[in-house]
Amino acid sequence: MQLKVETQYGIIYERFPQRIIKVDLRDKEILEAYPFVKIAVFNALGCSSARIAGLQKSSEYSRMLYMHPDFFATKNKNKLREVNEILGRNLEQISVELFEPQGVDVEVVVREKAEDAFHKTGKFVLVEDTSLEFTAWNGLPGTLIKWFLETVGNEGILRMLASETNRKAIAKTAVGFFDGTQTHVFVGSISGTIPETVRGTGGFGWDPIFLPEGNSKSFAEMTADEKNAISMRKLALECMKKELR
Repeated sequence: MQLKVETQYGIIYERFPQRIIKVDLRDKEILEAYPFVKIAVFNALGCSSARIAGLQKSSEYSRMLYMHPDFFATKNKNKLREVNEILGRNLEQISVELFEPQGVDVEVVVREKAEDAFHKTGKFVLVEDTSLEFTAWNGLPGTLIKWFLETVGNEGILRMLASETNRKAIAKTAVGFFDGTQTHVFVGSISGTIPETVRGTGGFGWDPIFLPEGNSKSFAEMTADEKNAISMRKLALECMKKELR
């Protein structure tokens, strides 16, 4: 755990202190959400719960700064570039073999991967997964789309969809990290359609077979700026930025 807890009374918890949490002792939600901080406060100040309640009502406070992850667990440099462009940060690529849940729900998959990344590295590591849900297939393949790409590719996926008249799809990205106590997951989704042929040579993954709603271009036909402006990954990352600012 990379953490330093600091209050107006000084540092009360420290381990790998390149990260700092400043705690407002009046904020009951923070102390309840971070029980290890609450215990540290109690022990350091030698206070009873009544005394802590009194401090929470006082004017003595500092503020809590949420911690952004500094690492991104991915082997895909294109994803790393895209994430950093959207966040306006410089996350480092970290190599870690994560457990790959076999579910189709992207939020559940990311939650499990985030906890696995933390326990294997001891760092706040951003993880990400993406799903592509075909309406005609009742939401499949979901996060299993990666296995479809590895086995049959975009052309093979289109062949399997050839007889389907309903070409609607939902693209979802979930990003998240585990802070040692809670798992934070943020999801972005956009609707679109699946074309009958591969469209474009840019992007990566299934970008050539997804046309976002209201657009005539596939993701693979867009510039990086055009894609980042509307992508489900952008929506998920913007949600994270808003929550953790």
